[in-house]
Amino acid sequence: MDYSQTEKKLELLSANVETLLYQYKELKSAYENTVIENKKLKSLLEEQNEKLNDFQYKAKISKIVQYLAVEDLSAEELRTKIDEYIKEIDNCLAYLSREV
Repeated sequence: MDYSQTEKKLELLSANVETLLYQYKELKSAYENTVIENKKLKSLLEEQNEKLNDFQYKAKISKIVQYLAVEDLSAEELRTKIDEYIKEIDNCLAYLSREV
């Protein structure tokens, strides 16, 4: 093999390495962007789950109020009863969060 063929093969190899490096950098950048987007989406999902849990919590409180005999209780008694339920629910949630 003469010098000119070796030089051509080296140039071709060099061009291939540069192409591969460029592709690697592009893929790495795309991967990093995907990781960032994934973190954002997980955060958004967590926020949405918290909002959903808050809504469900409020819906449960609303159901509790509906089941209470409003006619038999004054507004202050009803407020006290609801506060007791809320405290008990908060205690349950705190206990469950410690267990998880």
